[in-house]
Amino acid sequence: MMKFVLCFFIAFTPLKIFPQKLPELKPRLVVVLMVDELNSDQLFTWQKKFEKGGITRMINQGTFIPHLSVNSISSYYGNSVASFYSGATPAIHGVISDKWMDRFNQKTVHAVYGEQNNDSIPKASCNQMLASTISDELKRLYPNYSKIRGIGMSSDILNWAMGHGNEGYYCIDIKKGEIRNSNNLETPFWVREFNLKKFADVYKLREWGPINNINDYYESKFHRATLPDKFLYRFIADADYERLIFSPFGNVMIRDFAASMIINEGLGKDDYPDLLTISFSLKPGVDVNCKPMDAEVEDMIVRLDHEITGLIRLIEETVGLENSLIILSGAHNPGVYPDEYKAIGAPSGVFSGKKALSLLNLYFMAQYGQGKWVYSYNDGAFYINAKLVEEKGLSMKEMRNKSAEFLLQMSGVGRTHTFDQLISEKKIMADEVIHQSFHAKRSGDVIIELEPGWVEELCNGEFRARPSLSRDLPIIFFGGQIPAKTIKQSYRVIDVAPTISTILNMSYPNGNIGTPIKEIFEK
Repeated sequence: MMKFVLCFFIAFTPLKIFPQKLPELKPRLVVVLMVDELNSDQLFTWQKKFEKGGITRMINQGTFIPHLSVNSISSYYGNSVASFYSGATPAIHGVISDKWMDRFNQKTVHAVYGEQNNDSIPKASCNQMLASTISDELKRLYPNYSKIRGIGMSSDILNWAMGHGNEGYYCIDIKKGEIRNSNNLETPFWVREFNLKKFADVYKLREWGPINNINDYYESKFHRATLPDKFLYRFIADADYERLIFSPFGNVMIRDFAASMIINEGLGKDDYPDLLTISFSLKPGVDVNCKPMDAEVEDMIVRLDHEITGLIRLIEETVGLENSLIILSGAHNPGVYPDEYKAIGAPSGVFSGKKALSLLNLYFMAQYGQGKWVYSYNDGAFYINAKLVEEKGLSMKEMRNKSAEFLLQMSGVGRTHTFDQLISEKKIMADEVIHQSFHAKRSGDVIIELEPGWVEELCNGEFRARPSLSRDLPIIFFGGQIPAKTIKQSYRVIDVAPTISTILNMSYPNGNIGTPIKEIFEK
């Protein structure tokens, strides 16, 4: 059993006192269950449908924090995952979105794959992240001994969980239905054996229907008019495995592979802590705009709870819960869709960044002549063509101010911020989410925030919420000496990394500004 001893130390920047009770026996295995599109409403509403040994056990026997706030205005969920593992905000770790414009060479940089080069196959890496992670600190402290592993569906989650280095992570190939290493590293024998079982082909022959009586689902009770006439999906005719992977069957494959990894690679079997991230999803591939409380999502989380029950049982039998730390959290909160607010008479709407970009360019062409005055728009950020502005003898500051004023007139835009404002105000307003999201070398010339209740429409027709207000995730710490309690107070996603670091008795990541969650160390 672990015992925690209180000690204090002073962090260099900013100057704070962090209370820590360091365990004498640190966990040998840390497992992070990162569930895309998980929110607290789902846990509270559907907990009665969960098994006793899965999520319910974690809530009842672990520390449950329903409100973990995200320190970013970005809709890119990899952004919050990067903060989760580094304890740093985007202003520090640099992962401001899924892509951004390099101000110096005016090239688009992808967060996971870097600068795009048509002559080579994109290779995932954590190189765009400017701060270390708990994974990096484990590798630094116990080189060649601590194993860092990841398995799931999303490179935008696993890339930041794995940290810097070239181990790669495992994901399901949507074309072949096989588990592959993201960086095409040599495949271990046990992975080849797993793929030979052709699980994806077996599941493709099955149908996905409700696991419980459809009339007992949340959507049936409160949104019966929107419920599909027949909740039944077939995958046999699909050309690839994408819809299958983003269904309950995909989560089953991930769970089975994770279990095989724990056994075959001996995770948690020595005195050096290992870190395993398992990325699950509640986003049904049958509809990109499934709402968080839709029947398909409810069905997925009830089925996922069964898989989590099995994982906990396996870890308990092979490693021991007293030697393990299991964390369940959301990777992205999709927010509430506009039609739900519309139904209750609350303000809402859909914003199109593509249309806003076109209108802004037309506005400048009417004033200054033909040209691509605004290079691009992505995730709330507009990038102005600095070269063209210089050629025309204009002021970038004036162009930014005019852009901000013009965009503020558009429906759904609540606030606008210019590069110049954020640079000058950064030290004064450093606690505001917009400043925590701003990186001088990567962020746009003008950044917008949407009004509460508004979402953005992406090019593929998907809706994404991107407000800086009221966006949080649930998190549960379970295992070892973690106390059984529910914490009503809100914590920040950047507080997770220093909490894990404290439990593992190791240094914080080098960009950390978070604070350990003190209630976890109090009995």
